[in-house]
Amino acid sequence: MQDYKVTVTPAVGETPASAVVEERTIVQAIGDTFSSMLSDTEASVGYTKTGVQLGLNYGVALLTKYRQVGSFSWNPL
Repeated sequence: MQDYKVTVTPAVGETPASAVVEERTIVQAIGDTFSSMLSDTEASVGYTKTGVQLGLNYGVALLTKYRQVGSFSWNPL
């Protein structure tokens, strides 16, 4: 299970576009996931990104359910 950070440099004039790929640790990949959500030139690739996104979606589902019924439950359905 590998995690990578991809940084893209867009083409300018006659200079072609390029990309740099770096292998990342799990902790670095978690930070890259959040920063890549706000960036057009970065991407985080790997299993850690998927886990972080699933966690964020679960948290939003819990918050939505709490706002609807007014009590907390671990089951968002």
